[in-house]
Amino acid sequence: MHDNIQKTMDEFEAHVPCSDAAYLVLKAHLVVELRLLEFIKARTTPELFKEIERQREGAFNVKLLLARVLAERDEIPQDNANILWLALDKLGKLRNDVAHILVHKGTSLEDKMCDFVKIVDPMGELFGQSIPAPDLLRSFRLAASYLNSLLTISCVPLLISDELVVPFNG
Repeated sequence: MHDNIQKTMDEFEAHVPCSDAAYLVLKAHLVVELRLLEFIKARTTPELFKEIERQREGAFNVKLLLARVLAERDEIPQDNANILWLALDKLGKLRNDVAHILVHKGTSLEDKMCDFVKIVDPMGELFGQSIPAPDLLRSFRLAASYLNSLLTISCVPLLISDELVVPFNG
């Protein structure tokens, strides 16, 4: 599992630069969506997964709902599931805002990025309590990287039989 986490972190580092806010949101969303597909793939047949991969219309929301339904069937629930699903939903909405809204009215993109960071890190334990404006891109990138890692850790469903294996000392 450690190799998978390291590979995930390396991929995130390579493809998600800390640049302007819109580009950061788009790239983070793309990398996290790949993890979401791995999560789904681990819980479906190869034939069904090919069908899921081909879907484009409203694809992220559909994949997110499917992943949640599949996760509900896991024998052992994921740690941090409350953060995982809420943060994935927020990231999908952020991506859609960046892709489809030219001028943000009301809540700014930066405010929405702060909301995402607060969902991923509700207690302020990972990044500190306040997020100063100059550190927003860095905090968002760290939060997205953490979310990406959570998906990697949760990718393979845990089974009760995995937990019951007792080493034989015989």
